[in-house]
Amino acid sequence: MKAENNIAQIESYLQGKLSEEEQIIFENKLDSDHSFKEQFNDYVTAIESVTDQGLREDLDRIYNEKVAGRQVRFTDKWKYLTGIAATILIVSVFYVFRPDTTSTDQLFRKYFSPYPNLSSTRSNEQNDYTLLLEHYSSGRYSDVISQFENIDKRPEDHVLFYVGISYLAVDHSDRALEVLSALTSDKFKQQTTWYLALVHLQKGDSELAEQKLTQIEPDDFNYGLAREILDSIE
Repeated sequence: MKAENNIAQIESYLQGKLSEEEQIIFENKLDSDHSFKEQFNDYVTAIESVTDQGLREDLDRIYNEKVAGRQVRFTDKWKYLTGIAATILIVSVFYVFRPDTTSTDQLFRKYFSPYPNLSSTRSNEQNDYTLLLEHYSSGRYSDVISQFENIDKRPEDHVLFYVGISYLAVDHSDRALEVLSALTSDKFKQQTTWYLALVHLQKGDSELAEQKLTQIEPDDFNYGLAREILDSIE
């Protein structure tokens, strides 16, 4: 029980939860109690080596699930946690020294922006399509999708193009892929290739994204950005 109390004190000390008087008592104990000093050093070795707060919480959770409730010595607990910490550190080293690549989701978030609505929505007659495009221009992408899904007749490609981007904007990548892949008009051909590449990034498929990005020619829409993404995923 004394060892468990020591653990609580050490945790409180390292987390700055002790009062000024308690901190003085704790530090005096470190100076005068050799056994307690060793326990403190064991704790620091096992826990402070894992600098990520989430990993520290994982260590505590794992201990509580696997060890807590049993009669174990203080040193046994820290041998157990030190082994877990060492495993985590090995994995962490791998991630630190692996090539500096950016996740497909990060690339999508960085490079996605909705294409501006270039279709005229000014009309004396308000219809499903003009209302859909007005929603798009106002950034109401969920309303665009609701409007689209209640239309019986297939819209023209220039309208479907904005519908596909709306699905992409709300993270419905499967529907975005379906809609954008069905476009046959040349009006937004270059832009469609770009957004299909972003669809594949959102879906986590870097190979298909790369295939689309390599189709973008030097004079095409967003060629420079396409090269930046290719440099990040190659």
